[in-house]
Amino acid sequence: MALSYLVVATVALWPSIRPGRTLVPADDLIIATPYSTLPGAHEPHNLQLSDATFQFFPWFTFLAEGLRHGEIRQWNPTLLGGLPVTPNGNISAYYPPTWLAAVLSPFDAYDLFVLLHLVIGALGIYLLSRVLGARAGPAWVAGLLAFTAAFWVHWSTHLVHLAGMVWVPWVLAATTWLLTADGGPYRRRMVALAAVVGLWLLGGSPQYLYYGGLALLAWSATVLVVRRLRGGAPLLRPGLAFAGALVLGSLVAAPVLLPTLTTAGGVARQKETQPQTEHVPKKDAIRALVPDATGNAADGILRDSSDELRMDSPFVGVTGLLLAAAGAAGMGRRSRGRWLLVAAAGAVLVLAFTGLPHRVLYAVLPGYNRFRSSPRWLFLLPAFALPLAALGLQDLLGLGAGAPGEEATTATATAAGRARLAVLATAAIGAAAVAVWFVHARSEPGAPTAYFGHRAGLALGLLAVVAGGAWMARSRPRLTLVVVALAALVEVGFNTPRWYPRVPQRGAYPEVAVADIAAQRGGRIVRVGARTPFGPFAPDLATEYGVDDVQGLSVLFPADYDRFLRLIDHYGLYARIANIAPPLRTADRLESPLLDVLDVRTVVAERDVPIPAAYPLLVPLDTEPWVYARTSPGPAIVVATATPATEAQMWDGVAAAEWDPTKTAAVVGLRTPVAGSGGTVASLPAPADRELWDVDAPAGGFLRVGSRWDAGWTATVDGRPATVLRADGIFRGVVVPAGHHQVRFTYRNPGEMHGRLLAVVGAGGLACLLVPWSGKSRRGRQPNTPRHRSHE
Repeated sequence: MALSYLVVATVALWPSIRPGRTLVPADDLIIATPYSTLPGAHEPHNLQLSDATFQFFPWFTFLAEGLRHGEIRQWNPTLLGGLPVTPNGNISAYYPPTWLAAVLSPFDAYDLFVLLHLVIGALGIYLLSRVLGARAGPAWVAGLLAFTAAFWVHWSTHLVHLAGMVWVPWVLAATTWLLTADGGPYRRRMVALAAVVGLWLLGGSPQYLYYGGLALLAWSATVLVVRRLRGGAPLLRPGLAFAGALVLGSLVAAPVLLPTLTTAGGVARQKETQPQTEHVPKKDAIRALVPDATGNAADGILRDSSDELRMDSPFVGVTGLLLAAAGAAGMGRRSRGRWLLVAAAGAVLVLAFTGLPHRVLYAVLPGYNRFRSSPRWLFLLPAFALPLAALGLQDLLGLGAGAPGEEATTATATAAGRARLAVLATAAIGAAAVAVWFVHARSEPGAPTAYFGHRAGLALGLLAVVAGGAWMARSRPRLTLVVVALAALVEVGFNTPRWYPRVPQRGAYPEVAVADIAAQRGGRIVRVGARTPFGPFAPDLATEYGVDDVQGLSVLFPADYDRFLRLIDHYGLYARIANIAPPLRTADRLESPLLDVLDVRTVVAERDVPIPAAYPLLVPLDTEPWVYARTSPGPAIVVATATPATEAQMWDGVAAAEWDPTKTAAVVGLRTPVAGSGGTVASLPAPADRELWDVDAPAGGFLRVGSRWDAGWTATVDGRPATVLRADGIFRGVVVPAGHHQVRFTYRNPGEMHGRLLAVVGAGGLACLLVPWSGKSRRGRQPNTPRHRSHE
């Protein structure tokens, strides 16, 4: 089963992942200089994948470099004055599939990550279908349809998004398997649920984990209550087993969960101030049949929608839609979970296509106000609709719930008739909807009529083929299965491969002058010009090239760093809304002493941005962007005078116009003032999580490093522990006595390290559940003593 899905996924993605190619959309670099001016620049294949270009792959490369050296990096010094690696919103260092980067090139590891997760999603649909009563054949077709699920495919290059989606059917399947164990045994089922929950929490994006977690709790509560009402099934034991599995899974994922919880309170973007009532326009419902009804960036057609809404698609395949209708038609029959699938899929559609429910959820659910883009509830639709499609196909084939060779009962025959009628009726309604849509679309000025005509024709053809297959099911069920599977493969073959670019790995991120110059000069870069996310040498490319950047993009943008940057050039709520630090608006801000503390040595600007002559141009006039030199006192300074300060006093000192960072420092937690004479500092080579400084301070002083303070930093001076103190808003430093010293800083994320210990506890708990704790040892049993089944 897994092999068949792997073959389908490999064939579908082969043009993008064959040797020498990658699905990493590096061709999107063209939207920013310097890449737009390089020879051979051309339009990108799919601009809607640009986040993977500028954020996900650079972070993946950064982690890959550490993994190849046998370490899980905990600190990224290249962005926003330095950031903890966990969490980062792009890739999880503790998620096992990420470790592919330890043995493969970053491009190949990224490709394989996407490929394997699409297969994981298909297998999850298959397993959930089987747990809910589907036979192997229909369940296999349902899993195959996972490759047509447009939401999953569209977001698949966004790694934590993809992981958050495709594990959902696994979690639902393991939950159902556990809760439907009549009287036990529970232990191994608990292990299965805890394992998939742990993987899901380790790898998934918080928003998808939150929405998926709500769905999981509703699903489990409904299963327990309905089983209790219908047959008097127990509540307490399966409920406790379910809760225990969730606890164990959370312990396994603690290295990610704990730092995520501790980071959440210190980011610029705290919560939405009003309910996120935006939703998918109801007219976009036609995209359930015609996925490209608003265009497709991969085809160069964009019509009447936003980029994000085009990504948030309700499409699970025309084949999947018709089969799901067949499954819904059998709701009245005794079938495990069918009505629950219908209710869950309906709830997802209501949440995606209406705004009112979000007002209620915003008011009553803790944490719901942390997330935007409520249409993303659609990511759950494949997990509910496709198992329903498996049950519908099973009804069509007249398989019922018996063994494959049994004669169809009257109930099964009735169900088959209802399923056929549902498919035919849905196909007729769908055909009418496609025709009405096309007539309306072609009447709009400038509409790509030929493009929409082809898409309408494909939808109508698939509706006819699947409806024809359903009609044949009464007399030739095997042929129906073949027709439906072929229709699914046609949809996979048409929709999935063209979404991904086919970028040559060699030269995907070419060498550019701005990166070379910045790397040679050291220090950090800063941009000047229009406040746009894709300015010259756009964030977070600095991470890809190993250059340190004052600015950057992060969904976990540090609140203290946002406050500091607004003292340089007040950009208002820009970082809180867009998660990015914009370029400086004018060049006069380059004189700010706050940039001195950040060790800014390189200025990047487009050629039409006026930069004073005090900043020498470092590139030829025919090169873009233009790169200028800026003087800096260095990455760290021995400040002669340091004074104790409260946090308020510290920020007041930084904001003061007369502040000279080369002479004074305001330090939180400093017990007594420091009075020295300054000194010199030299940086020595060290890994990303450590810093090594050679310090010469004849009369002592305070060593202030121009990188962000964090509670995870520790330090030694000549091997002796020293207290790391917060200075001048966001920086860190230590007191150094008179003389020559070596100062070493080491970063260990406290939440991450505590999480590792909890993960060991969780793994131990899972191991204990796997041990066969029997009342008597096998050696002690008498030969004629019957073996009783354990009820664990």
